[in-house]
Amino acid sequence: RRLPQVQIGEDHTYGMGLMVNTRWGTPVVHHGGDLLGYHSDFFVLPEHGVGAVILTNADNGELIRGPLMRRLLEVLFDGRPEAEGDVAAQAKRVRAEQEKLRSRLDIPPTPAVVSGLAGVYRSAELGKLTIARRGDATVGVDSAPVVDGPPSTDYLIEVNRVIKGDLSGSTLVVRVPGGINPKGLGLKIWGAPQFTEGENALLFLNPAKDGTYHILQLMLGAFHRRTVEGQTVALRDLSEAHEVGGLGQDAVRDFDRFADWLADRAAGIRHEGSYIVSPTKAMLAGIDSKFVLLTYTDGVSIRWFRFDAGQSVPWRVSSEGQPGLGLAASIQAFQTALNAWNSDPNTNINYTYAGTTSATSGLANSDGINAIIFNDPNSAVDGVFDCGTGGIIARGGPFFFTSTRPFKGKPYHEAAEADIETNDGTECFFANNPSAAEEVWAHELGHTLGLGHSLLHDALMFAFAHNDGRGAHLTDDDRAGINVLYGSGSTSATLLAPQNFKAHANSNTEVALTWRDRSVGEVGYRLEVKVGKNKYQEIKQLDANTNTATVSNLTPGATYTFRVRSAGPNGKFSPYAAVTIVLPH
Repeated sequence: RRLPQVQIGEDHTYGMGLMVNTRWGTPVVHHGGDLLGYHSDFFVLPEHGVGAVILTNADNGELIRGPLMRRLLEVLFDGRPEAEGDVAAQAKRVRAEQEKLRSRLDIPPTPAVVSGLAGVYRSAELGKLTIARRGDATVGVDSAPVVDGPPSTDYLIEVNRVIKGDLSGSTLVVRVPGGINPKGLGLKIWGAPQFTEGENALLFLNPAKDGTYHILQLMLGAFHRRTVEGQTVALRDLSEAHEVGGLGQDAVRDFDRFADWLADRAAGIRHEGSYIVSPTKAMLAGIDSKFVLLTYTDGVSIRWFRFDAGQSVPWRVSSEGQPGLGLAASIQAFQTALNAWNSDPNTNINYTYAGTTSATSGLANSDGINAIIFNDPNSAVDGVFDCGTGGIIARGGPFFFTSTRPFKGKPYHEAAEADIETNDGTECFFANNPSAAEEVWAHELGHTLGLGHSLLHDALMFAFAHNDGRGAHLTDDDRAGINVLYGSGSTSATLLAPQNFKAHANSNTEVALTWRDRSVGEVGYRLEVKVGKNKYQEIKQLDANTNTATVSNLTPGATYTFRVRSAGPNGKFSPYAAVTIVLPH
């Protein structure tokens, strides 16, 4: 293949895919490759049994291929040291070209020009270019360009303050698991932090080998900045976290005082700090009071369609077994978790146990195997669980197709595969504790079926592990949630009177009503009103899961009593909740 076929230079020939360079007196067989941004070469000296390979990931990398070949010959044959001078000359030329180009830039850019730019530009060959404007923390959001790894989402973050560590530059990329990969396959991991453009946050980060940053312990290391009732607080979603002895609700922290306390700790100054604030109901608002469906960022839920055709979804258990339990106990606990969902008579769920597997891809890669794997074999979670300080116990979720299919008149993403991973360090939590494994794994299976979290403390899909011996036990709330995705709608309703029913006068003619929705499986709400001592009249029929209403066109100075109740199937109702308000004149 290296026999001369084409003369490409005075001392350079081309054969069948290989070139031979005799410039320095000894034959050097080589061939390189070039793509935009990538350059490579390999060369061998057949007469001496020596060779080398160079791979570069920058356009300027092509400038050192020749000098490397020359330097190899200098070392082998004590040649004149020309290679180092060649590299220095190339670098000088490149710097001169860069300075010439930079002289044409307007820094800072002309505002009129910047205002006409889009936020993001994409090229099939070059990827994505984000236009970042100073002043916001999160300045760009996009699917990560990962082909072989898990679907992920990249957030371009502008750093306003470094509390600990070093950072070159003012921006970095934070990569969060879950998103859409270039092949069009989605992955949803409940609890993976999500940010919006313009949002401010306090993040605990670990650098990754690919140049991005990962959030420490997933959602545990992400504090979102929120302004509630005039106070700036730091809030986080503890979705999959387990705090030993926790009550299922995170502390609310004053954002600035918390950041200052962390800076003091980083500087070696230790004090208790005064950043914890008493949470108001408004600070905790927005947390769903009942079951929540797993949705992607487009607001579309995820479900399996195989069950509708009478098919099953097979699951396998890693042959390594859960540390602290062993393989046999792990299999038994996982089968119990599977049966908890299969046993619901009002759904068509059919999860089956298909044996063990040596596969370890988990959520790192779609491999066509639905499996539970143990001890974080892919180091996917930054941080180790500790029974003394807590952390991530496990995480699970479905891979899904980005296209949608209808079910009961609504669009859904179709689940294609699902996996569950337990964190390393969880041996202390699961050791001789199969009921805890049954509960946690059934909870994660709920995520793979399409359920998010419930705020109801007794629900299996509650965000925190109960670890009280209950095992894989479904409550009415869990059944109501899964019935939406896989049921016929025949689940009986649990109708409870609304709680915390309150009225607020928006004006002298309008009232805002709020209440806590405690019913499960209701078909809607009925709102009634009476003026003074007159009879009640129904004024609104509201959708299921409603917890607010606004009533307008009222009489200034009048006394109104409102009452609300949930409506169930077959004409049944919950008890009323009532509230009275006197409107201002």
